[in-house]
Amino acid sequence: MSAKHFGPHENGRFTLEELERLPGFKRSGDTIRCVCPIHGGDNPQAFIVELATGRGHCFTQGCWGYLDDGRERGDRTRRGPTFTVPPPPQEPPIDPARTLLLRGLWPKLTAAFPGSPAEAYLLARDIPQAVARSARIGYDPEGALWERMRGRVVFPLAMPEGQPINVAARRLTLPGEETKEGRWLFLRGRRGYFHAAGLRQAHAEDRTLYVCEGVIDALALLAGGLTTAVAICGSSGVVQREHLRGLWRVVLCLDADNAGQSSGPEIGRMARTAGCTVEQLRAEDLAGAKDVAEYWQRHHALPGVLRDWAAQDTTALDADLIAEMAMRNNAVTIAERLAALRARWDDGEQTPQVRGVLADWQAIAAARAIIDAERARTPRNADTGPDDGDTGET
Repeated sequence: MSAKHFGPHENGRFTLEELERLPGFKRSGDTIRCVCPIHGGDNPQAFIVELATGRGHCFTQGCWGYLDDGRERGDRTRRGPTFTVPPPPQEPPIDPARTLLLRGLWPKLTAAFPGSPAEAYLLARDIPQAVARSARIGYDPEGALWERMRGRVVFPLAMPEGQPINVAARRLTLPGEETKEGRWLFLRGRRGYFHAAGLRQAHAEDRTLYVCEGVIDALALLAGGLTTAVAICGSSGVVQREHLRGLWRVVLCLDADNAGQSSGPEIGRMARTAGCTVEQLRAEDLAGAKDVAEYWQRHHALPGVLRDWAAQDTTALDADLIAEMAMRNNAVTIAERLAALRARWDDGEQTPQVRGVLADWQAIAAARAIIDAERARTPRNADTGPDDGDTGET
């Protein structure tokens, strides 16, 4: 496949720190090589970055992108006409008055939920009462948030640290009884995560983060025991790279339609450049259901592949996964993770979960040492193409 020309809107963007976390990272003079941060792949030398210009490209798939400062320079003299790259869109600021309003109203809305039509609606979707209440779901019988939200079930949307910034309001009709128009309402402005506590738990306990497209999907995962599930309410812009740094794995549980599946690669690339392993629930994993919520309601269980991934959070990692993690993280990153885990253990957090994760990362460190030793014995010339037979993905 021929490489793309550099253009104003088709590219990836990453920092030098993020590239250093990727498998195969090697710097020689003003050139960097590593696994492709755009499409992934298994060739650890596929992506080449010229530090002089900040530009990078993948010689196996034609992907390309910039270091943060390289894109700002907008230098295209060798690959196309000169032009100015527009800055990335800025998220609207968080309104502190809205945060105060939501914090003030939410106890009233959650108190109205038990025994309400909102609770009956979720029970009809096979979402247990305990799950709905632990997720702080409310009911707005009077339109206290907004007149148009009167009589709707309401879900809090928050920043990762828990600051409420918006709300998702669902009309109380069952599937098949309505059109999509007006089914969901949001307050104007920036959205956040539903069940942001799941993101915090994933960081605190070194667990997998499950990213869902819709609120009901996340509730289905919570009902199935996956407590580190979040929902982005159809807005991929909710997820930021800094939210994912430090997580070991991100699983994308998006809808089976083309729109849902096509949004996966964007979030996946972001997660990979943050040092995460990425998995995505495929349309065929849903066995004809349009999303996780529908699968849960049909089978009263989660898809088998989700259960398999979840088991890896509670048991020792297998050899293949340890090798993958060793390739995806350099020695410095692994040492930092081990130091943080040992500090938690020394501070009294001597739980089976921490013990298991510590053992996993010790195994990853040992695997990484073997990889580095092997590379030291057989150094590669950073100015040549891939080794014979190493063509990467096609």
